[in-house]
Amino acid sequence: MSKILIIEDSQPLISLLTKKLILEGFDSEFVLQSGNLTREDIVEQILDKKPDLIILDLNMPGAGGIAVLEELRFKEKEQNLREFPIVILTALDADQSEIEYLKSNARIVDYVQKPIADLPAFVKSLKKLI
Repeated sequence: MSKILIIEDSQPLISLLTKKLILEGFDSEFVLQSGNLTREDIVEQILDKKPDLIILDLNMPGAGGIAVLEELRFKEKEQNLREFPIVILTALDADQSEIEYLKSNARIVDYVQKPIADLPAFVKSLKKLI
C-alpha cells in the first residue's frame, strides 16, 4: 500500500483528502501545520514517515512550503537519502518565476490549484505518480 503524507493547514481539506485517499486504497497520514511547527519539525516527520508521495501546501502559517522544500533538500543531501516526490497544492496564484522554480525541482511531480476542481481526477493522477 502506497503512503501519502499531506502537509496542510486546512483541517477540512485534510479530512476530505484523507477519507478519499483511504477509500482509494492509499495509506494516508497528515501533518496539520497550524503555525506551531517549524520547517525542521515538518521535515523530521517526513523523514520518520518515509512516504511514497507528499502533498504539500505552499502557503501555511509559520513554516511555509518553500521553506519545507529547502530544508528537506538539505536533509536529503546531508543524509544521502532519496528524494521524496511532491505534489504542490496551493490556493496562491504563483507567478511564472515561482512555477518555473518549482517545476525545475525534479521532485515536484505536479502543481495543483485549490480548491481542487475534480477530486476523483486528482486522486487518479496520484495513482499514476506512485
